Amino acid sequence: MTKNDPKTKKACFTGHRKEGLPFGADESREECRKLISLLEEQIERLYNEKGVRVFISGMALGTDQIAAEAVIRFRETHKDVVLVAALPCTDQCKSWKMAEQDRYYGILALADHVYTLEPEYVDGCMLARNRFMVNNCEYVIAVWNGKRIGGTWSTVSYARSNNRTLTIINPVTFDVTEEKKKIQ
Repeated sequence: MTKNDPKTKKACFTGHRKEGLPFGADESREECRKLISLLEEQIERLYNEKGVRVFISGMALGTDQIAAEAVIRFRETHKDVVLVAALPCTDQCKSWKMAEQDRYYGILALADHVYTLEPEYVDGCMLARNRFMVNNCEYVIAVWNGKRIGGTWSTVSYARSNNRTLTIINPVTFDVTEEKKKIQ
């Protein structure tokens, strides 16, 4: 199995932006280090147990970028791993602070593939990006607090309705649960 083989297993990330995470933008906090550790464990588990070689990030602030950086670190010792950046639009980061843009472009420079759904922001492009990611993977890793509002909830619901294997990391309790794909 090679990374360009259509049978290559893929996983995507969904999760709260920094405002929805217990540590906010302060990634030096213990809660962030614990979340990063759990993401790294899930990346390694999917790699070893499920044969996942492609990981897709939507590149939003917060979970998406934290997860993308975890994949980049994992790829240092697992050369067959591919990072895909799925962008809702080319101007996704235009209103972000300069340091946030620098981080974003730094991750994009290290991505193996970048897919952009829209040339500029349009209503629904974030939802389209989330569905693109779920439609192009078998596994979804969700950093989700269980609240039934927002983009993460929408993506978790879409993954469930499309019978994806879903791993949920609660960023408050740090519980990790897996919902396996139903046999059809």
